[in-house]
Amino acid sequence: MGKHAMNNTWQYHNFELRSHFQPIYSLAHRRCVGLEALIRTQDGNLPCSPLELFAMARARDEEALLDQHCQALHLRNYAELLLPEQWLFINVCPPSALAYPDQQLFWNTLNQLGLAPQRMVMEIIEHASNDPLLLEEQVREYRTRGALVAIDDFGAGHSNFDRIWRLQPDIVKLDRSLLVQAREQTRTRHVLGKLIQLIHGSGALAVMEGVETLDDLHLVFDSGADMVQGFGLAYPAADPRVGLAEGRRKLNAQLAICARRSQRNQRLQRQQLERYTSQFTELVSLSRGGTPMHSASEAILRLPGVQRCYLLDQDGYQLSHNMAARQSTDDGRFRPMQDALGASWSRRHYFKSAIAQPGQVQVSDPYLSVSDGSMCLTLSCAFNAESGRFLVLCCDLHAAVLDQSCTLPDIAYGI
Repeated sequence: MGKHAMNNTWQYHNFELRSHFQPIYSLAHRRCVGLEALIRTQDGNLPCSPLELFAMARARDEEALLDQHCQALHLRNYAELLLPEQWLFINVCPPSALAYPDQQLFWNTLNQLGLAPQRMVMEIIEHASNDPLLLEEQVREYRTRGALVAIDDFGAGHSNFDRIWRLQPDIVKLDRSLLVQAREQTRTRHVLGKLIQLIHGSGALAVMEGVETLDDLHLVFDSGADMVQGFGLAYPAADPRVGLAEGRRKLNAQLAICARRSQRNQRLQRQQLERYTSQFTELVSLSRGGTPMHSASEAILRLPGVQRCYLLDQDGYQLSHNMAARQSTDDGRFRPMQDALGASWSRRHYFKSAIAQPGQVQVSDPYLSVSDGSMCLTLSCAFNAESGRFLVLCCDLHAAVLDQSCTLPDIAYGI
């Protein structure tokens, strides 16, 4: 195998292993809060990727042992940085019942260096485990000793919600592929924010990996992620302290641009919605006075992007058939869901928000319509009709009426 040298490198067969560290930034604190330890290696003057290195170790049945020595090397180099306010993210290969599972080298090194286990984030890398129970046992040991647990590359390969439910991580790191898809697809941009909400709901913080450009950071800024990591902010370095101050200045400048972009987008969204909310307000007035839905909704149904109008009672049951726009297309795929007379929409956020604020036009977040499978948003308003009934009027708009580079927040307009 090899031996540890005094210059904080480690020799594995013909390879010299070194530690590099990449900063992880909190968007709320606008500073570095952690460092991910990464192995860098070369055979003589020829570089070798970590994937190649571990593939070779796996072939020799030395993967677990190599993993542990890399961890110990990272601890020694991290201790010399003297950065007490940062977490250290340590990559961990999922254990195998056939591999050497003992972690004593890691804990002994941690104790020798006087490092607090609470500063360690044990990052389970995206890798199939042939023994899930052994992996869960390993995670319990990390927690018992005081370390945090993270799941790496969520959204790629074997990292899915099953791992979140079983391992209950403190931190989930989202794979860059999700960011690439969000940049290219409107629907994925919206889903990214919902995905992070689910991660938060599971009790974990979310880190977005692979942030390389200002546009990437803007998507992450609006998604609700807690932390970011990527070449756009800082490259891995043997001594990351050199660039921390510059990285913080760069991050602050970029986040200021993101905040201005988001504010501008929200203003544009409000402006785009004005013609719809104005016409919807007129529809509410006509409906309050008893004008039949088919007559009252004619004007708003002519606006581009309007899909349908419908009326609910105070319990959320639909009182009328959908008044569909003439320009709407129906390819028949969702026809079993289209007759909504008597359907209950009491669970929908647009109904709940309307009931909570009678007389206010509510604008929902974009969501998937069960009527046609498209992304839509709903205008809703609760009111007392002249007949004495308490009603909720709704109008669905195609989400394309908005620029969805950022998620539309709930907005209330007074009548």
